[in-house]
Amino acid sequence: MHQLKISTSELAKSLNVTRVAVNKWVSSNSSIRSDSLENLLNAYPEVSAEWLLTGKGEMIKKPPDLPLNDQLQTEKEKNQLLKELNESLKRENIQLRKILKKYEEQGYSFVIEPPPDYSHKKSEK
Repeated sequence: MHQLKISTSELAKSLNVTRVAVNKWVSSNSSIRSDSLENLLNAYPEVSAEWLLTGKGEMIKKPPDLPLNDQLQTEKEKNQLLKELNESLKRENIQLRKILKKYEEQGYSFVIEPPPDYSHKKSEK
């Protein structure tokens, strides 16, 4: 925890667990629950999942060796690629809808439902 520059109490509080639980993990007397492990990795993304799971490698991930300008350029390139992919998917969607419309005009019927992850339920207020 000294590499994260936090105390046992701070780590326990950030993960919503007891200080005793953290002390057990550190002393290797107890295994960490998967939800606590996930919370730890989300709260401290600099910590290596491989190190936590296997003890191999470095505890703290090394930052990329790219200069800041190169990192920003890489992010811009990623964003541009995502935009292009999104536009391509929109065009494909339009083409597929046109094909479906032609089949519907010939008397075929389709029920198109979004996948469960994409369905949006109205929130009750």
